[in-house]
Amino acid sequence: MSTTTPVISKSDLLAKIDHGYVASRAVVDALPPERFDEQLPSGWSLKEVVAHHAAWEGTVPSRIERVLHGDGVDPKWEGSVDDFNRRAAADVKDMSVADVLARWTAAHAKVV
Repeated sequence: MSTTTPVISKSDLLAKIDHGYVASRAVVDALPPERFDEQLPSGWSLKEVVAHHAAWEGTVPSRIERVLHGDGVDPKWEGSVDDFNRRAAADVKDMSVADVLARWTAAHAKVV
């Protein structure tokens, strides 16, 4: 197993990140809002999954800055990854689907 990271240009990396987002949004945006509260096999609703994506993508800019400046782990990382995921899902319980999607859009825009 290789421990090296292949060299990739910033523009290629951003294109890959954006491609994944655009593909995911095409699927999600095709669904009617009432489907977002249905429970998936994972136990989460689609709204919670979207919130999870938004929360993780929302951590990227500050994590990159911290790595570049050698500041260590983001203070938001108190607890486990599972705790972070639970907070992300719980945070949108009373939010509309449109607001959750807007949160994801905003988080992604800050990455690219």
